[in-house]
Amino acid sequence: NFAGDTLAPTGVTVLANNNAVYVSAYDQSAYNPGGTTSSNANPGWIFGYAVGSNGALTPAAGSPFKAGVKPVAVASDPTNRFVYATDFASNQLIGYTIQSGSVLAFLINGPFSAGSEPNALTIDPRGKYIYVSNGLSNSVTAFTIDLATGTPSSIVNTTGSQTNNTDTDPVSVVVDAALGRFVYTANYLGNSISGFRANPDTGALTQTQATPYPSGLKPAVVATVPHGNHSIQSVTP
Repeated sequence: NFAGDTLAPTGVTVLANNNAVYVSAYDQSAYNPGGTTSSNANPGWIFGYAVGSNGALTPAAGSPFKAGVKPVAVASDPTNRFVYATDFASNQLIGYTIQSGSVLAFLINGPFSAGSEPNALTIDPRGKYIYVSNGLSNSVTAFTIDLATGTPSSIVNTTGSQTNNTDTDPVSVVVDAALGRFVYTANYLGNSISGFRANPDTGALTQTQATPYPSGLKPAVVATVPHGNHSIQSVTP
């Protein structure tokens, strides 16, 4: 419905019950640093779709939904009640409640401050904590989720800081799928993986031993194996 706009999809998430799909995208004709921009377009969007019994997608009423300036990642919680997106350009985390028909509504007290250029996020298997990787500030921001309202609040770690340092340019973040006890980032310019241990009661992070771990050149994504085994790294001198 925005003729002439150039939309760039950046992320996708599927609800755990497979009832809806959400896609983050931004309008390059409205957000184009150093170039020309249109004056009548909204830069950031979340497109919502209901999933039919045959897998076909139907746009949700009111879709797309506004999502800041440049949303680059989107995730849904395991209870199918909330959706979150990172706004790369505004250094924020945006939250939504999922209403009937896959419609999204802003959390009333958001958006929420993250680090510089947040580019990825993950939610732990219990739906209690959110972890956001910040590419420019080389850090992970940890949030605890209010289970009643979905509101995220920043977690202060044991050093009294909200900053969890990674190697250079983390571009992907994941919580281990089995226990939700460990958090990892892929550091694109650091050529490494950073590891953290997550406190199961508070969500606070502490660095794992000997982190960061060398990887191949410019790792762009990180994943974990869901059966609970720890990965084994082999480094050839």
